[in-house]
Amino acid sequence: MKKTLVVFLTIISMVMGEEIVIDTLPNGATLIVKARDDTEAVALHVWFKVGSVYENYEEKGMAHFLEHMLFNGSENYKYGEIERWVESRGGNINAGTSKDFTYYYIEIAYPYWEKALELLYHLTLKATLDEDMIEKEKPIVIEELRRGKDNPRTVLWEHFEKLAYKVSPYRFPIIGYEKTIKRFNREMLLRFYGNFYQPKNMVIVVVGKVDTERVKDIVMNTFGKEEGVPVPKVDIPIEPEQKGIRFEKIEDERVAKAHWIIGWRVPPAGTKEHYTLLLIDQILSSGRTSLFYRELKEKGLVYSISSGDLARPRDNIFVVSSTFDPDKYDEVKRRVFEIIHSLRDIEDEDLEEAKRRIINSVIFERERVEAEAHEIGFLQTVLGTLDPYLYFENNIRTVRKIDVIRFVERYFTDENYVEVLMVPKKKEGFAGEDIEVETLDNGVTIIAKSTKGKGIIAGTIFIKGGLHGELKKGITNLTVSLLLKGSKKYTSYEIASAFEDYGGFIYTSSGDDFSEIGFATKVEGIDKAVDVINDILMNPLFKEEDIEREKKNVIASIRSKKERAMSFAMEHLRKITYKGTPYETSSLGSEEDINSVTKEDVIERWRQILKGGNIVVSLVGDMPADEMIKKFKSAFEWIEKGEIEISEKGKPIDRTEVTNIRREGTQATILCAFNAPDKNSDDYFTFKVLNSYLGSGMTSRLHRELRERKGYAYATYSFYPTRYISPRMFAYIGTSPEKREDALKDMIEVIKDRDVKEEDVEIAINKIIGDFLLDHQTRSRQSWYLGFYEIMGMGWQMDKNYPEKIKKVSKEDIERVIEKYINNYQCVVVSP
Repeated sequence: MKKTLVVFLTIISMVMGEEIVIDTLPNGATLIVKARDDTEAVALHVWFKVGSVYENYEEKGMAHFLEHMLFNGSENYKYGEIERWVESRGGNINAGTSKDFTYYYIEIAYPYWEKALELLYHLTLKATLDEDMIEKEKPIVIEELRRGKDNPRTVLWEHFEKLAYKVSPYRFPIIGYEKTIKRFNREMLLRFYGNFYQPKNMVIVVVGKVDTERVKDIVMNTFGKEEGVPVPKVDIPIEPEQKGIRFEKIEDERVAKAHWIIGWRVPPAGTKEHYTLLLIDQILSSGRTSLFYRELKEKGLVYSISSGDLARPRDNIFVVSSTFDPDKYDEVKRRVFEIIHSLRDIEDEDLEEAKRRIINSVIFERERVEAEAHEIGFLQTVLGTLDPYLYFENNIRTVRKIDVIRFVERYFTDENYVEVLMVPKKKEGFAGEDIEVETLDNGVTIIAKSTKGKGIIAGTIFIKGGLHGELKKGITNLTVSLLLKGSKKYTSYEIASAFEDYGGFIYTSSGDDFSEIGFATKVEGIDKAVDVINDILMNPLFKEEDIEREKKNVIASIRSKKERAMSFAMEHLRKITYKGTPYETSSLGSEEDINSVTKEDVIERWRQILKGGNIVVSLVGDMPADEMIKKFKSAFEWIEKGEIEISEKGKPIDRTEVTNIRREGTQATILCAFNAPDKNSDDYFTFKVLNSYLGSGMTSRLHRELRERKGYAYATYSFYPTRYISPRMFAYIGTSPEKREDALKDMIEVIKDRDVKEEDVEIAINKIIGDFLLDHQTRSRQSWYLGFYEIMGMGWQMDKNYPEKIKKVSKEDIERVIEKYINNYQCVVVSP
């Protein structure tokens, strides 16, 4: 019977142009393999049907705690050895705990997948759960819990679920409580681990460049050797039917705007009605063409809005989440209800358009092996079926107009919902490749790379400038954000629709040194894409009303930085370490300058930066490179010559200083800046390796010394952004206020320590290269890298040469740059 099932599923998959094999091991474990020949990556997942809803009260937080503990050593591998092996091959290893499931995964290049699968077996089923490691991990998890309490969004969601669920264990937080975490002991953990982390409760998923039969052999010799035992039956109470409205208002002095969540009970994930809900969500909030975006975001009523269901197998909820000015609450709520209820009058063509978009968006999402493995693992573990994966398109296409109408009328009522509103609390003083390149007569550089795959074309338009040459700080970011609001030929809806109709996207962003317009579409949509891009560059409307709305959005973003400890600290550190340079303020600018911006200012800034020598266009797609260049030239040939002047005014750190700042909360945030080499220096690549060695991943020096050995923090890391001038490396740690002085001192000591191990340098190098290659999975990211290196003056060829440059870095190079650059530093310490 099992054999018949496997053959049937394989046949169905091949009809759909896919090959997926499902099998059940003798011990009860489920194995799912999807071999792909269009990628060099492999995603390996192990899923367990256990999460916080399976815990009794004394066990609250145990599933999440075990997620930490499984990385603390197994029978054959000591603490850190598995992560070290994975990261030294450039792979990623991590885990996640939900209310309904827990999963562990490795994403790695295909030459290493066999060993990685074996290591995943040891990680998940052979954990030692050492008593000393349990005690060491407790304060780290408690710090993570406190860190969440410092995030107003986390607080908001916890209040929402506690209000929505009165009986169901969904009302409890995944991370648990301090008192339960402190009481965990080895006996309790072993019992929970033995009950749920075993074959009969497990799904193994492998997606990528593998041989299916070889996967089966390895799985049988690892996971297949373990004994499957009956899974304890856990009584998960079903939430009684809600009658009436539940509302809670929270005041929080850390927020600068209103945060709002409203939710309705809806059918569970995987049911027939759930596909109707997915289409409703697509229409309401997916992309710039969605109703919420057009009617609320574009019209300046909200700063952000999103929606979606929680994808739960029971007691599911569909939520709408938004941020806005507190005085807009009544209007926002009224309009949300009106928009949802308007779906009762939906036109057939609008429904068909939504179907086309959601089907195409899945094609883009499944391009990444990690995303595809996650989808398969979730469905099989939580819902017990792959039907939503295998027959997604067919199930979406069968949804009718009457289904949408009935769903809205039945579930989205005005008398039965859950709502939480968080508003600011007043507080005084709270602050083999086919690549072609052509440079047009006006200086525009177009880089095109041809690929073969699923008919996708992606591109990034880089415009040099950013903060350089701004007379009003933030004017560039504001100007670029207005480009998608409308042009002479196209409305904002039509601009977004030109890409989203094909499952793609278009976005704008602006940073310290450049702005970008990114997009993706299908091959058949390229002509429309070119025409839209041409018009938004040549004929942006820059309407007064759009400018005023966007100014409010930017000011809200500037204020919201106070809500997040890390960004709050970075804003203060910028003023110190970048004083007198263009980077002194973030790309958002200052409230004073943004308030003073006029339409004439926006038009003038666009005229300043839209010069041929300022622009790099990078394209990656499934068509010949010369054809892509030919199609896109018309959108850029008309731009006038010229180039913005980049400031030469850099500023090294010439003295050590530590600034203490008070901020309400439970955690101290420490952020430090160090001198670093220029992007054109040979030391640049050495410093990239140093940054990886110090602060990237669980094998990094900061993580090992400050988190694992001394238990200061849940998170500590470093980063080294590439800049035109005043290069810096930053280091971060979040810790308890009483530990801030010791944590700062020890962090500096770790960074300055020149006792560098050869094997650690090798791991850091492989980590960089592996991350670099994995981040190239999508055509969108490939186009970004090509253009990024060109706009930064390093040459587009660096996209190919970067791994080799990194490989040449030696232990001696690392020790030399530490002595050369890591001397003076500037730090900001933010604490209660």
